Amino acid sequence: MKDQQRNTLPPRHTLLLALQMAAEQTLLYGIVLFDAVLAGQLGVDPLAAQVVVARLVAMTAVLFQITAIGGSILVAQATGRNDSSDAGLVLRSASLLSLALGLALMLLVQAFSPQLMSLMGVSGDVGQLGTPYLRALALAFPLQFLLLGANACLRGAGDARRPLLVMGLANGLHVALALLLVFGAGTGLTGLALANLISRVAGVLLLGYWLWRNAGIFAWRGQFISWQAIKHLLRLGTPAGLEMLSIRGAQLLQLRLVAELGVTALAAWAVTSNTLAIILMPGLGFLLASLTVIGQLTGAGQSGQVYARAWQLQRQAWFVMGALALLFFAWPAVTRLFSGDEAVRAAALPGLRLILLAVPLEAINQVLTGALRGAGDTRFPMWVTAFGHWLVSLPLIILFTGLLGLGVTSVWLAMFLQMFLRALLTGWRFRQRYRPQVFPA
Repeated sequence: MKDQQRNTLPPRHTLLLALQMAAEQTLLYGIVLFDAVLAGQLGVDPLAAQVVVARLVAMTAVLFQITAIGGSILVAQATGRNDSSDAGLVLRSASLLSLALGLALMLLVQAFSPQLMSLMGVSGDVGQLGTPYLRALALAFPLQFLLLGANACLRGAGDARRPLLVMGLANGLHVALALLLVFGAGTGLTGLALANLISRVAGVLLLGYWLWRNAGIFAWRGQFISWQAIKHLLRLGTPAGLEMLSIRGAQLLQLRLVAELGVTALAAWAVTSNTLAIILMPGLGFLLASLTVIGQLTGAGQSGQVYARAWQLQRQAWFVMGALALLFFAWPAVTRLFSGDEAVRAAALPGLRLILLAVPLEAINQVLTGALRGAGDTRFPMWVTAFGHWLVSLPLIILFTGLLGLGVTSVWLAMFLQMFLRALLTGWRFRQRYRPQVFPA
């Protein structure tokens, strides 16, 4: 038991771990926002094409979530019970599966890019810009999957420093190359895709070198991969993948509904989405930290500490995400990052201020979803997410924009309501499983 206790993260390290993971997620998704900023400077049509392609590429997270969540849960639990051999086996198995899924998806996108753009309801200049951009981005899928899958396993072991450094260096290269190619060489959206590919190559090489030189918790004894490990990984990760499929599918349909309101409304929706993402990226860090902490406690047999540690993370998430929400509520000029068009920013501002009020609710969803996943409960968050997006927000969006003829702001009212209901259900589930007799001080 003493070895297990030493191998779980102490409470004083929880905030540092969450902030490191939040910083990594900010770098990971921040590069998409950076690309949106550059696309916005090229004009309304490139911005619209970029946001449509970004949503399509985000669907790849469905497959990535399977290996990332399953791998991180298994590694966290192996770390909690001080089993470096199992942790290493999971890392190698998850990496191989990630690479195979990335290759398969790359081939599918290369074959069906025009059909995917048509499915999103875009045509004309937006479609002509988006199709080659999507194909070029797909070339990096195998490397992206491999990099993110390995990073997830490192986080499960409590090592958030190496993934953060890798993403920082890779994204720094991406930024430099994108600026050079887009504005220096005039390559447009294709330059963004090329910068992404080169930076992913650099990230994989760097992470592979570090893992080779510093094995740490990932010992290599016995077989290279384990089909049993892959089976367990798929069992735990598939509900998370289906949850992401539910989210991304609903977002694509939401985008399709917004696109029918016109290019200005679509660009305004993109501005609000991208601004909100800046706040939610730290939330993803807290989700991953919660998964890691609770997973290690579960593996170490210390379930009695779960409620107090999750509550600690919840308060920290409220503070960090709430501070960002207040900043953006008081400083609407942040929308200038994503569009130079006055009409687009004016259309985006009411929805942005409305959805910022829901940030504390989404903080609950993030932290407690991570806690449930870390304990091995990946199915309940999947069903709650599907309920919120498909049975609450989408029907309301259809009602507001289609039947009542309301504008793009009504889309964010629907999102506010679904975040509220998901927070209620997720909070209820967690309290039912882990509530102690005495509320933690």
